Amino acid sequence: MATISAEDWGRIYAFIWKDARIGTGDYMRKFDKNPASAVKEIVEVLRSEYNHPIEYDRLFDVSTGPTDLSTAQLEEIIKGEIDNTPFQFFLRISC
Repeated sequence: MATISAEDWGRIYAFIWKDARIGTGDYMRKFDKNPASAVKEIVEVLRSEYNHPIEYDRLFDVSTGPTDLSTAQLEEIIKGEIDNTPFQFFLRISC
Protein backbone atom coordinates (compact mmCIF):
# COMPACT_ATOMS: atom_id res chain seq x y z
CA MET A 1 0.00 0.00 0.00
CA ALA A 2 1.01 3.61 -0.31
CA THR A 3 -0.26 7.11 0.20
CA ILE A 4 -3.59 8.31 -1.12
CA SER A 5 -3.22 9.29 -4.77
CA ALA A 6 -4.05 12.78 -6.05
CA GLU A 7 -6.97 11.28 -7.99
CA ASP A 8 -8.37 9.68 -4.83
CA TRP A 9 -7.86 12.90 -2.84
CA GLY A 10 -10.02 14.54 -5.50
CA ARG A 11 -12.73 11.95 -4.87
CA ILE A 12 -12.48 12.48 -1.12
CA TYR A 13 -12.74 16.28 -1.42
CA ALA A 14 -15.62 15.93 -3.89
CA PHE A 15 -17.43 13.68 -1.43
CA ILE A 16 -16.88 16.19 1.39
CA TRP A 17 -18.20 19.08 -0.72
CA LYS A 18 -21.15 17.06 -1.99
CA ASP A 19 -22.08 16.23 1.60
CA ALA A 20 -21.68 19.88 2.60
CA ARG A 21 -23.93 21.09 -0.25
CA ILE A 22 -26.69 18.49 -0.37
CA GLY A 23 -26.13 16.36 2.71
CA THR A 24 -25.73 17.04 6.39
CA GLY A 25 -22.28 18.61 6.24
CA ASP A 26 -21.05 16.23 8.92
CA TYR A 27 -18.05 15.06 6.94
CA MET A 28 -16.67 18.57 6.47
CA ARG A 29 -16.90 19.20 10.22
CA LYS A 30 -15.29 15.84 10.92
CA PHE A 31 -12.54 16.49 8.37
CA ASP A 32 -11.80 19.91 9.88
CA LYS A 33 -11.62 18.41 13.36
CA ASN A 34 -9.78 15.13 12.68
CA PRO A 35 -8.78 14.53 9.05
CA ALA A 36 -7.38 11.03 9.58
CA SER A 37 -10.56 9.76 11.22
CA ALA A 38 -12.81 11.46 8.66
CA VAL A 39 -10.84 10.08 5.72
CA LYS A 40 -11.17 6.59 7.17
CA GLU A 41 -14.98 7.00 7.29
CA ILE A 42 -15.17 8.59 3.83
CA VAL A 43 -13.03 5.85 2.27
CA GLU A 44 -15.41 3.27 3.71
CA VAL A 45 -18.44 5.11 2.24
CA LEU A 46 -16.72 5.40 -1.15
CA ARG A 47 -15.97 1.68 -1.01
CA SER A 48 -19.47 0.55 0.02
CA GLU A 49 -21.76 3.05 -1.74
CA TYR A 50 -19.74 3.94 -4.83
CA ASN A 51 -17.78 0.70 -5.28
CA HIS A 52 -14.48 2.60 -5.34
CA PRO A 53 -11.90 1.05 -3.02
CA ILE A 54 -9.06 3.24 -1.84
CA GLU A 55 -6.15 1.37 -0.29
CA TYR A 56 -3.68 3.39 1.74
CA ASP A 57 -1.44 3.16 4.77
CA ARG A 58 -0.78 6.89 5.26
CA LEU A 59 -2.53 10.09 4.20
CA PHE A 60 0.43 11.78 2.53
CA ASP A 61 4.08 11.31 1.75
CA VAL A 62 6.84 13.64 2.84
CA SER A 63 9.21 14.25 -0.04
CA THR A 64 12.39 16.17 -0.43
CA GLY A 65 12.20 19.94 -0.43
CA PRO A 66 12.42 22.12 -3.52
CA THR A 67 15.89 22.30 -4.99
CA ASP A 68 15.62 25.89 -6.25
CA LEU A 69 15.24 27.43 -2.75
CA SER A 70 17.87 27.72 -0.06
CA THR A 71 17.31 26.56 3.51
CA ALA A 72 17.08 30.20 4.63
CA GLN A 73 14.38 30.94 2.03
CA LEU A 74 12.39 27.87 3.10
CA GLU A 75 12.59 28.98 6.74
CA GLU A 76 11.32 32.44 5.74
CA ILE A 77 8.40 30.90 3.86
CA ILE A 78 7.53 28.76 6.89
CA LYS A 79 7.52 31.97 9.00
CA GLY A 80 5.27 33.61 6.40
CA GLU A 81 7.86 35.88 4.81
CA ILE A 82 9.89 36.12 1.63
CA ASP A 83 12.93 38.42 1.79
CA ASN A 84 11.51 39.94 5.01
CA THR A 85 8.24 40.82 3.22
CA PRO A 86 4.99 39.30 4.55
CA PHE A 87 3.86 36.40 2.39
CA GLN A 88 0.35 37.90 2.12
CA PHE A 89 1.84 40.73 0.04
CA PHE A 90 2.84 38.27 -2.70
CA LEU A 91 -0.55 36.55 -2.59
CA ARG A 92 -2.36 39.85 -3.18
CA ILE A 93 -0.10 40.68 -6.11
CA SER A 94 -0.59 37.31 -7.79
CA CYS A 95 -4.32 36.96 -7.22
